[in-house]
Amino acid sequence: MQEVGWLRSRIEINEELLWLARQRSRELLDHRASIAGLWDDTAARQVRERYLTPHEEDDARLVERLTAHADALTETLAAIERAHIAAAAADREAAEMSARMYESAAALQRATASAAAAGDAASRATSAAAHAESLIQQADSYAIW
Repeated sequence: MQEVGWLRSRIEINEELLWLARQRSRELLDHRASIAGLWDDTAARQVRERYLTPHEEDDARLVERLTAHADALTETLAAIERAHIAAAAADREAAEMSARMYESAAALQRATASAAAAGDAASRATSAAAHAESLIQQADSYAIW
């Protein structure tokens, strides 16, 4: 979660930079508008074309890129948070599966022991039945009919 805290701080810093860039851009545009009527000769046009207009274009690109950067950071933060939620869900599911596997292993062990006991009982029953049949035959041989 450390990366989430770092990313949140980067988003806040980026938002502050974006706000400041927009503020400065508005100030520059407002100032240009306020002096447009006062200084409108060949020299003013040259200064606008050579310095102010390129600066305004650079400023617009800067604001556009800062906005795209802010959007990308926000999307990244959302993706990281979704990944953390998914990882927590996977951990819970893994714990549940582990508990069920343990229960299944215990049930299998009990079933194996029961099968072995049933096999022993069947063997004893078969042996007892054979012994009983032997005794019956022996008793029949002593019978007087």
